[in-house]
Amino acid sequence: MAIDFPNSPTLNQTHTAGGRTWTWNGTTWDTQTAAAGKYLVSDTAPSSPTSGDSWFDSVSGKFFIYYDSYWVEFGTASGPTGAAGTNGTNGTNGTNGVDGGFNSTQTIDSKSAAYTLVSGDAGKLITNSAAVTITVQGLSVGQQVDFLQTNASQFTFAAGAGMTLVSKGSKLKTAAQYSPATIKCIATNSYVLIGDLAA
Repeated sequence: MAIDFPNSPTLNQTHTAGGRTWTWNGTTWDTQTAAAGKYLVSDTAPSSPTSGDSWFDSVSGKFFIYYDSYWVEFGTASGPTGAAGTNGTNGTNGTNGVDGGFNSTQTIDSKSAAYTLVSGDAGKLITNSAAVTITVQGLSVGQQVDFLQTNASQFTFAAGAGMTLVSKGSKLKTAAQYSPATIKCIATNSYVLIGDLAA
């Protein structure tokens, strides 16, 4: 059961939902009382638990119930935008996903006119302030450059002289504002373009 807590609670404010009462301690809703036991949200297991007590581990997202002198794992909180969800780190659109590719730490460079990639661009995130055509070349096998269309004007990608550039559906433009794209060198003089693309 999802519980909607009040916004901007005050110290010791209580909230009752599903037959249980939660209390705001100034930082988190960390306690809940009920006839069957007490509930705690914290990053460490509660001390001196009694049978029927429950605990949500705020670090792992796991839910436990105390039974027969042990904390028994009941489940793990998860959702479509979690660490492994559709938009999460390992999801379809995440860092390791189909349309992902952004590294955790990158140099961000903005372009406003036609630009030809060079080896020094490897690992960068390039944004745009106008319509920009990117000539693809200059990377070594395994290197990549990420792009983010930050306004209404698109990135257009074109193969440099002697280079091969492929993409799904032969689409070579970013689709819309905030669309990501990645150029990756997959073999000598051979590149693939992935991301949220348009023809």
